[in-house]
This record gives sequence, structure tokens and C-alpha cells, in this order.
Amino acid sequence: MELGSARFCIDCEEIFEGSKRCPKCGSEVWHPIMNWIRPMSEAERRVVKLRDVSADRSKRSELQCINL
Repeated sequence: MELGSARFCIDCEEIFEGSKRCPKCGSEVWHPIMNWIRPMSEAERRVVKLRDVSADRSKRSELQCINL
């Protein structure tokens, strides 16, 4: 499936391409997927690491974001 032609049906949450109507429910209420997704060349690159800190504290995980 090409992301440039992929569509998201607002009514039933199906992802489809190629037609003006959703093949699952027949709805004409859809949104282009590419309006929500940026190409990697435009996106801010991030690496997300999970670090387990349960040995030190009350069994929880901490998210740590690192910009590259």
C-alpha cells in the first residue's frame, strides 16, 4: 500500500486505498493518512530508551528521550 494514496475511514477506522468509499463500511468520510505522517527527512529524529529503575524504586519504568 502506498502511503500517498492511503486513506483512513473515520466511521469504521479501516485503512484503504484507491476508492472514494471505504470497502469495509461504504462510508465516504475518510482522511488521507499522509496528513498525519511526516517523512523521516522532515521529522525530528529521536531515540527512545526504556530504563528499568525498579531495583532502586517502586517497580516503575522511566522513559528517556535522546535527540540525535
